[in-house]
Amino acid sequence: MPDGNGSASRNSSEIYPRISDALNRFISDSANGEGFEEAFDGAIPRPWGLLGVRNQSGHRSPGCVEIPREFDEHGEPWHMAHACDDSTLYLLVAYESTAAVVEALKAANKHRTIVVVQSLPFESTSAIAQQRELIAFAFTLCDSKTFVNAKDYALDFLVDQLGGLMDTSGLLHPGIAMLERYDRHNRSDLLHTLKVYLDNDCNAQKCGRLLFLHRNSLVYRVRRIQEIANIDLSDPCERSYLRLSFLLRR
Repeated sequence: MPDGNGSASRNSSEIYPRISDALNRFISDSANGEGFEEAFDGAIPRPWGLLGVRNQSGHRSPGCVEIPREFDEHGEPWHMAHACDDSTLYLLVAYESTAAVVEALKAANKHRTIVVVQSLPFESTSAIAQQRELIAFAFTLCDSKTFVNAKDYALDFLVDQLGGLMDTSGLLHPGIAMLERYDRHNRSDLLHTLKVYLDNDCNAQKCGRLLFLHRNSLVYRVRRIQEIANIDLSDPCERSYLRLSFLLRR
C-alpha cells in the first residue's frame, strides 16, 4: 500500500516497532530528533497527531488501556506508533486519522473509562516534546471530559509557559491596577465586571444576565470602567491586551 509520500509501505511488523522504540525514547526525554526521523522514514504521513490516553484511575498504560487493532475496519493500517510513561499512553498517528483512532480507542476500551487528549497537528520531530507537554497540561484542566482537543487549552498553555519564563506582573495592562485600587477604596466590583464582560465577547445582554444586572445598569458600569481605567473597549488590541493580562494575573 502506498504511504503518504507515494512509496510502497514496508511490512508494518518491521516498521512500527522501530517507530515505537524511537517514540519511547522521545517520551522518556532520552532521544533527539535525528534518530526518530530515520526510524520511520516517512511511514507515518505528515502532518502528525499525538494522542495522550489515560484511564480514569491514572494507572500505568498500556496495561490499563487497550490499543486498537493494527488495522481499521477497511483493512488499512493506522500508521500508528505507541509509547508510554508512568500514567499516559501516547499514540503517534497521521493527523487525518486521529478522529478514527479516537473512535477505535473508545470501542476497544468500552468497559473502561478513558480520557483522550488530541495534540495540535505538527510536522517536525522537534515538536513532539512540546506537544507532550501541552497534552499533560490539558489533562490537568479537562475535568471529567472523555475527549479533549488540546487546541482548547493552547492559549492557557502559552500563558503558563510565558509566566514561567519571567515575572510578568509589571507588564499587565495598567487599567487592571487602576480598577483594583478603585474597587478596594469604594468596595465595588468593577474589575470582576470587566472580566465577565470580556469573557463574554462584550455581549451586554449575556453579561448582564450572568451578573444579575439590567442592561442599562451594565452599560453605565462599563462606561465607568472605561473612564476609571482609561481604556477603550471598542479597540480590539486593547481588549486582547486586557484578556491576556487577566490570564497572566491568575
